[in-house]
Amino acid sequence: MKHYSAFIIIAITAFLPSLNVFAQLAMELKLDKKKYIQYEQIRATLIISNQSAHPIVFGENEKLKGEIRFEIERLDMENPKLLSTSSCKIEDKLLKAGEQESFFIPLSKYFQLNEEGKYKVKAIVSHARLTKEYESNEVEFSVVHGNVVWSTTVGLPSVSEEDKRGEKIENREYSIISYHDGADKLYCLKVQDASYIYGLARLGFDIGTRQPEHMIDRLSKVHILLQAGPDIFSYFIYDVDCKLEEKAAYKRLEGNVIKLFKDERTGRISVAGGVKASAGNDYIEETISDTSRMK
Repeated sequence: MKHYSAFIIIAITAFLPSLNVFAQLAMELKLDKKKYIQYEQIRATLIISNQSAHPIVFGENEKLKGEIRFEIERLDMENPKLLSTSSCKIEDKLLKAGEQESFFIPLSKYFQLNEEGKYKVKAIVSHARLTKEYESNEVEFSVVHGNVVWSTTVGLPSVSEEDKRGEKIENREYSIISYHDGADKLYCLKVQDASYIYGLARLGFDIGTRQPEHMIDRLSKVHILLQAGPDIFSYFIYDVDCKLEEKAAYKRLEGNVIKLFKDERTGRISVAGGVKASAGNDYIEETISDTSRMK
């Protein structure tokens, strides 16, 4: 099977240049998930343990450079395309004998991994002073499309007060997507137009009670209310570029139904039936949501 490889150059200089170091490296490759949604950043962690009995310095010496390259196989179709051949130098690192170092590499920078399918990745380390190449373990992962639970198209607000009569209104599409990452079922927000993905944001867990509530305000921003617990809800506001403008947690008032409310006169959107919750008292921050950007 044909492989496509991304090369990440590592300059390696030995502390004792007069010695012929027959280095041995132990490696472990990890991904943080088993499944990724399309357009999500896929980041690998490569842990290298120095078993050579000699300290190794990561530096700029051209004669003693090593390299890490990744080979990714598409298990169900053709292999992924190489996105970039740009090198990533890792410098000013000291790996003493018996120590280990973790390297964090964004695989999505080097490979086209947006297509739905199953993949397998491994890392290979080589160096002029090593007697052979060293391979990591292989890790399998999947890229999934997910299920769109809601989608709508909005127009872009004007940046000036002047009405641009006669000009076409640019659009953005908001989508809330449900998917399983191999451990949990999650909701995320995707913002796109016909030619570009502006962002992908993880909203929180799907706890199986009710789907996220959503409203669009007069500036085309999306307001989302997501249940995170029996009485706790996460509230988000995202703009047309998938920029998070507000995030808060609300606690449902006893005897009330918490929901989004729009004032028809002013167009203002707010949360009704609840009050802002207190972190540490009403909820633990980690259980509300993971809103890290995935693009």
